[in-house]
Amino acid sequence: MHTLVGTFLTIGTVIWILKTLQFTSQSGQFHASTHSIFGLILLAFVIVVYATGFIGALLGRFKIFYKPWQHHKEVHTKILKFHSIAGKLNVLWAYATTTLGLIAY
Repeated sequence: MHTLVGTFLTIGTVIWILKTLQFTSQSGQFHASTHSIFGLILLAFVIVVYATGFIGALLGRFKIFYKPWQHHKEVHTKILKFHSIAGKLNVLWAYATTTLGLIAY
């Protein structure tokens, strides 16, 4: 379920940001506001969070009876820890981006 929701949110975020960039390029100007800069950084964050989750899962998380406390020194566990922390920071960054958008528009 976590993978499904993460994939859906990642695809939705990337599509939304690309559609927004396409819309602004048709108007001839890109408004470099704080909100738009935060949005571009959010795009990078989303891709990094998804990639680390995907790579960590491929390297070892999909094992039956996985016990992270027994594998804490392995590379995939470190990648998944990074994924966990980056995902939480990503949520905060997304809230900040959304709030800046609401204030600006």
